Amino acid sequence: MNVNCKLTHEAFGLEFNKSRFLNLDELLPWFENEYKVHELINEFWGITCKSRLIAVTRDIQDKAWQGLVAEWDTGTNIAGQFRVNKIFIDRVLKNSLGDNGKPFKLKQITPLELSVFENFFVELENFWNDYWRLSIPNSNGNFIYLIWGIEIDDKDLGSIAIGVPPGLVPSNLKIKAAYDLRSTLANLDIEVPLDLDVGKSKLKISEIRGLEEDDLIVFENSDIRHLIWNKSELDQLLFNVGLPAKDNPNYRDLYYDLNVNSMNRDENHSEDLLTDLPVELTAKFKSVQMPLSKILELESGGILPLGLLIDSQLTLVAPGDKPIASGNLVIVGNQFGIKISKTNIKKAVDAKLSNTDTRMQAPSLSGRESLGTREAFQEQEETGSFLNSRSNNFNSFDEDSDDSLDRELEDIGIDPKELDELEDLY
Repeated sequence: MNVNCKLTHEAFGLEFNKSRFLNLDELLPWFENEYKVHELINEFWGITCKSRLIAVTRDIQDKAWQGLVAEWDTGTNIAGQFRVNKIFIDRVLKNSLGDNGKPFKLKQITPLELSVFENFFVELENFWNDYWRLSIPNSNGNFIYLIWGIEIDDKDLGSIAIGVPPGLVPSNLKIKAAYDLRSTLANLDIEVPLDLDVGKSKLKISEIRGLEEDDLIVFENSDIRHLIWNKSELDQLLFNVGLPAKDNPNYRDLYYDLNVNSMNRDENHSEDLLTDLPVELTAKFKSVQMPLSKILELESGGILPLGLLIDSQLTLVAPGDKPIASGNLVIVGNQFGIKISKTNIKKAVDAKLSNTDTRMQAPSLSGRESLGTREAFQEQEETGSFLNSRSNNFNSFDEDSDDSLDRELEDIGIDPKELDELEDLY
């Protein structure tokens, strides 16, 4: 059996963009009514269907709404819209007027069928008049579209959209001072993905390269009482955390003894600037799905049970959101840590720059060849060309060192172009 699957926003012609969460206080009140669109459809067409308000949005895809469009009177200079899609038209006509056995084509709809739909739109307007009122006459702005999914014969999902011009509000809308937006949000059965920060720690690049399975990193600035939700680049929120009991057998691997050793830190300083370069790593629970009602509760000081996150993957990321490793959350004293289970680091291959050594070491010569070389050296020293030659050698060495630095950074997942973000770490 061939099944044609579509995403919800494709099936209902929804257009997603970055501004879709703006002015939610204008969209959410339309959800508070209990619309019984299916009762109107069942009575008019003589069929049995179910209806559900799927979305309230400012953006729809016109090409996804191939069907019929009608206007309804708003009492202003801008008319409202009724839209029904092709699937809805096909199913109600076949169920009410009979199936002629031919594939439905919108261009071949008959005058009789159009006349029936004109009457349906009149009834729909009478039905809809009970759900809106005029607030600000002749105001400017975008339409708000209410979209219903219509299930017919328990199989086909058609859709109806009502376009509401600016200046119209739900008939039962409370005054703004009495309207509780948070209460409406809390009653919505939706989940939101969160990125929660556990803590940060600075490691040398040499230490990052050496990360292995079962290594333990403790985050110095973490606090087991809180996790951080980065709502935006400029807005952070602390969530209170509830810890499971230490004697709970389900969390036997969560707590570590205070005397446990974390990964061995190399206290010796290398002559190589690269290996001593510290990089700040952040541990994140990425894209944790959480009910919107729970998030509102946490914003008001509620407690997030840590057990809800234990099964989520904890990722260790470098600047630029580059994943370095993943592992399991642990608690060491009053701080969080991560026990590494997998690394994404390319292991560096030991190699010597033999061509560099060749340039930096004087060749061993003897006999007449050596005498000629000494004479050439004296001539270069007198003319200054020797200094120019040595300078070229050093320039060449520096360029190769830069290339080596870029390769080493790429090996641990850091884009060399993003070194500006590490400027304060040099």
